[in-house]
Amino acid sequence: MARGKQFEKDFSDSFGADCFCYRLIDSPGAWAGGKTRFTPSNICDFIMFENNISLFIELKSFTGKSIPFKNFRDKQINGLFEIERNRIGTLHGGFLLNFRDLSRTFFILADAFYAIKEASVRKSLSLQMAINSGVEISQKKKRVHFTYDIKEIFETCKKEY
Repeated sequence: MARGKQFEKDFSDSFGADCFCYRLIDSPGAWAGGKTRFTPSNICDFIMFENNISLFIELKSFTGKSIPFKNFRDKQINGLFEIERNRIGTLHGGFLLNFRDLSRTFFILADAFYAIKEASVRKSLSLQMAINSGVEISQKKKRVHFTYDIKEIFETCKKEY
């Protein structure tokens, strides 16, 4: 299984019974690098709901200490930013970024991510930017895969409300 897909599976396996999580289906065009025509694409990977907080979340897993902004589609960045900018009740949008060879994962709300990208002269989001603008999510390594503390993501959204 691809490492990014394994991250998504580990993430979805981390949910408790009190959290609703729906994985949006990727279209085949998403795997072709967006080179297919007339293929719908989603703004995120998951829609989650817990304790009156709804969250649209895009997951990215990568190696190294930075992730190129080109790894994010404009539709994802702009779509999730619009959710945060037009804040309707407790609806949020954000990115869950997994620095897999460092075993560190950060949640960044979409408005903070958008601000970083727009202000940055760099072509990538560094580990330090994630530390400064996001919340590190606790993770526990089982034998090979991880379990993530999903409650920390919702707590971050509660503080923003």
